[in-house]
Amino acid sequence: MAASNGTSFLLSLLIALLLFASMQLFRTHISASQPMTIAGGFMGSLVFVSLLTAVSNFEMNLFGSSFQARVFPEVLTCLFISMICCAFVHRVCVTTW
Repeated sequence: MAASNGTSFLLSLLIALLLFASMQLFRTHISASQPMTIAGGFMGSLVFVSLLTAVSNFEMNLFGSSFQARVFPEVLTCLFISMICCAFVHRVCVTTW
């Protein structure tokens, strides 16, 4: 059974926040070696996907189920936020995802 837009919004926002918190918690481990830096970039891409899912579900809940996320402003805003999250950990994490 599929989750409703509101439930999916809350779950994806929670996942994005947990990923960002874990990136900040393990910042020294992520920036210690090259493979972990690549893993940090992968975590940043997961932050992007979960943020975009949260924004899209929020808008679908607000404007109706036929509303779709567009490249501007939704996708670019989520991309910029996830790039900033990666830059807080290590500057190379931004370029690896």
